[in-house]
Amino acid sequence: MTRAHRSSAVSGFTLIEMLIVIVVLGIAAVAITLPFLTSSNGGAKAFVTQDGMTLAQGEADQLLADRAANGFGAIPTGNAGCALPILTGFSCTRSVCYVPAGNLNDTSACTTATDYKLATITVTNPMVGNLTTTVLFANF
Repeated sequence: MTRAHRSSAVSGFTLIEMLIVIVVLGIAAVAITLPFLTSSNGGAKAFVTQDGMTLAQGEADQLLADRAANGFGAIPTGNAGCALPILTGFSCTRSVCYVPAGNLNDTSACTTATDYKLATITVTNPMVGNLTTTVLFANF
């Protein structure tokens, strides 16, 4: 009579081996998905930056339209909030100064009338910070 001989070796994985595999796969999954998470945040920041620059350009266009319709004197000097409606989450300010012909970036004598005005429009958002655009107007 023969008996079936059973092997003493057990096939399969131990609990420790399974835990090691799970930890290694978890670390690999984080390493693989991290670039996607970073790029999606960068994409959102790009859209906010684009919205902010569109707002700044719209305000610059409004100043240009005022200049075209009413002349050089229609552009008020000094600091003020923007005239156009602003999107939620943004703030907008503008500064318009007279500048001398010899140095069109010199705003130190802002109130001394010349034939040039420099308008600086700043749109602010917590995600992207300050976005600034400038426009130079000439009285010609």
